[in-house]
Amino acid sequence: MGRYRKLVTRRLVLAFFVCATVASFAIAWWLRNELVGWVGGSLRPLLPATQTSLYFIVALWSLCFAMFKVHHAEERSEFFVRLLKSIFFGAVLLLALLFISNFHMVSRSFLLLFFGVNLLTMLGAFELSRYLLRRSAARNPTRLLIVGTDERARTLARFLEEDGSGLRVIGYLSAAQKKPESNSVLGLRVMGTVIDLPRILGREIVDEVVFIVPPERLPAHEIAFAHCEEHGVPYRIAFEPLPRTRCEVQVDELHGIPLLTFTRVPMDAARLLLKRLMDLTIALAITAALSPVMLIAALLVRLTSRGPAIYKQERLGRNGRRFMLYKFRTMVADADERKAELEAHNELDGPYFKMRNDPRVTPLGRWLRRFSIDELPQLLNVIAGQMSLVGPRPILPREFDNFQPWQRRRLSITPGITGLCQLKGRAARDFQERIDWDLRYIDNWSLGLDVKILLWTIPFVVLGDGAH
Repeated sequence: MGRYRKLVTRRLVLAFFVCATVASFAIAWWLRNELVGWVGGSLRPLLPATQTSLYFIVALWSLCFAMFKVHHAEERSEFFVRLLKSIFFGAVLLLALLFISNFHMVSRSFLLLFFGVNLLTMLGAFELSRYLLRRSAARNPTRLLIVGTDERARTLARFLEEDGSGLRVIGYLSAAQKKPESNSVLGLRVMGTVIDLPRILGREIVDEVVFIVPPERLPAHEIAFAHCEEHGVPYRIAFEPLPRTRCEVQVDELHGIPLLTFTRVPMDAARLLLKRLMDLTIALAITAALSPVMLIAALLVRLTSRGPAIYKQERLGRNGRRFMLYKFRTMVADADERKAELEAHNELDGPYFKMRNDPRVTPLGRWLRRFSIDELPQLLNVIAGQMSLVGPRPILPREFDNFQPWQRRRLSITPGITGLCQLKGRAARDFQERIDWDLRYIDNWSLGLDVKILLWTIPFVVLGDGAH
């Protein structure tokens, strides 16, 4: 219940962390100039280019802190883990962007100093922010009045008393219009009935009112809601009972209409934006670095077999959006027409098709597949936003037609070039098992998981363990 109070304090903590990052930049600059002596013995003013990098780093670090929810951590160990993840991710992204832009005004030695100093200043900022928040909560708690005296109301009061969130229950009102049977609940007095709410709001210091009443009684409390609005006192309503669900529940509004959102699909806008930024940055970097390899591969495909260098095939993207997937052609030109005669040799059950020694694959195509070079044109799909670097593989429309309803959730996120199923479930021949790997990725998605999958993919590609 203390969560809604923390929405404000967490934003303040995030701002506190951003200030610590600015301080880290200044400290690292001073250390590099004064202590290490790489530039000279005197403190040089920040150059315009360095100031620009400061603004960029602060913006990037703020996104990373928000993405890994560093400001949500309450325990020291949890904070340290989230901080390390955010700094590591930010460092990788920053170095990649500097490489792409060919920006040399910020040296690598300075960046290493900044990363180390930032880690220390953030730990200090965390301890200081915890101390200040505890002092603030103790000196100026939010005073709650609870309408309702049932077990749910008592459970809430016990929780608030134990969690130290700065929320303090000052008393109860009976949800019924008759006089309550007991004058106290858990040592706090029952101050009357819901009819007495206007009088209490005018007499007591009440910061918020929490209505914990049966759903069928809510219409009878519309007058009480109006009293809270007239007095300018926020009120909250306990949403129970809710349907049993494994979804994440979010509270939102559209044009003033309060809504509850149930989802098992990632919807965090900040983290999804960072995922897109990571996709775009890495895809552009790889495309630029391997463009000679891609050009040579295209020429070899054209020279060694009849047909175009690029194979285009319609696939399904997020929520069934159709797009053209690009690959270097690794099969003979009439491969699609010959697929029907090979269906009996399919090594997988279900709608997927896989044949280890597929006779349609050309000699060059077998080599391109082994080192996953045939997948490189899909970087264009990533740049266009049709695919991601990491996600379930995009499927064919005819494959989707054979999916069971529960399997169609696989299309709820953007498909990827590599994924959990390709690395962990690639040996599975059971169609349901392969779907389970994709759904496991969706249910546990995080940017940290994406980074792990990308790192796992590197030896997979270098060792030539691609498709055959």
